Amino acid sequence: MRKKLLMTASAVAVMIHSSSPGYAQSVFMGPLTENEISIEYLKPKLKGSGEVSGYFARLSGRVRLTDRLLLLMDIPYARGAFNLSFQFFGQQFDVSESHTTVGNIRLGLEIHSFSEGLTFHAGTRLPTVSQGATWAQVVGISSDVDELDGFIPNILPIDGAANYVFRSEEGLRIDARVGSSFWIKTKSVEDDPAISDDTETLAGSSMLVGYERSEFFARIGYAMRMVLTEGGDLDQRTYQQIGGVLGARIGFVRLSGVYRWHIDKTAKNAADYIYGFQATAEF
Repeated sequence: MRKKLLMTASAVAVMIHSSSPGYAQSVFMGPLTENEISIEYLKPKLKGSGEVSGYFARLSGRVRLTDRLLLLMDIPYARGAFNLSFQFFGQQFDVSESHTTVGNIRLGLEIHSFSEGLTFHAGTRLPTVSQGATWAQVVGISSDVDELDGFIPNILPIDGAANYVFRSEEGLRIDARVGSSFWIKTKSVEDDPAISDDTETLAGSSMLVGYERSEFFARIGYAMRMVLTEGGDLDQRTYQQIGGVLGARIGFVRLSGVYRWHIDKTAKNAADYIYGFQATAEF
């Protein structure tokens, strides 16, 4: 591979099998409000010759600063573990390893345009993920297509996106997003031979269709991230998920369940599906 910076992301399936753009909230979250704090918990069903398990969690929030400007925050976290038992010349061997890490913390801005329904996002992530937390990185990347930036070590991602939301009086809601991100290395090749001299450029898009009322909401959608600066087959550098959210509002709290599937070849070999829940408090 020309750039080793993508080693963890592009080799999620390879690591598990052989052992056998980032935004402030997931695109599969429920309808967003201006001021809120959210907790999301996801558990991927991972594949491999050994038992690979773990979970992903994210604390995120939005706070209005001005009439057209919101502050966005995203703190990802993951735990991953690998266990393998085998016999060799009549002897039983057990291999076990686990990692936990806070991902790359993101801070960003949401800018509301003068056109109704159109907003813009821009932000960056602090390089806070632990470089040696391999299994936690695998779980984080496998859980959410938007967390490629969140669990790659030694990078400074800068991202931007345009978002458009359509709402009808009958409750129909359509969300569309397109954007890109740039990964700037934070270590030199001399400090870490696994880091390339080049930056990485990724493109991202998503589309969601749903129905929402004051007490109930449901959404289904698609999200994609593509590495533009890598060589090789397109399907090996494109990460795609489909999913759905079903939830309800109880006072100022939103509760929902989420279910997702990978549909790209690489991630499908790493994880069967992802399920979890979301809890959001509006203020």
